[in-house]
Amino acid sequence: MAQHKLYKSCLSSNSYIFAGGTIGGKRAVFINGRYATGNAEEIAELDALIAGGNQYIYVDASEPEVDTDNLDPIEQIRRKAVAEYIARQAAANSLTNDRGETASDKLANIGNSTTISPISSEQSNSVEAVDPTSELATLTASLKAKKA
Repeated sequence: MAQHKLYKSCLSSNSYIFAGGTIGGKRAVFINGRYATGNAEEIAELDALIAGGNQYIYVDASEPEVDTDNLDPIEQIRRKAVAEYIARQAAANSLTNDRGETASDKLANIGNSTTISPISSEQSNSVEAVDPTSELATLTASLKAKKA
């Protein structure tokens, strides 16, 4: 959420070693040609370096500052993917989408609880029980008769 000053480099990956003050010896590592800082001493030294005519490090007028939430490139990609997914889902679930028409005549004879009478207990008890051993004996006898 905090704004940091953004420095860019013509080289995609390089580092600058700070010279003085409490930051002497610290490196400013440019990743993908970008380095952001909120440290006043670093800002002063890098601004002096640019004013002195450094040919590699500069401040882009179109992007002089960057939000600290946007420093991590993987997090930027993740946010972009999530935003695109949410937009696709919102578009897919929109009530204004034309979802076509259903032919109601195809659905006319589908049974439901109002068109099919329930099975009574008398009907369910009227089903004959089949003895599996007698059925097996009959089948075996008919097969033997066919072979003979």
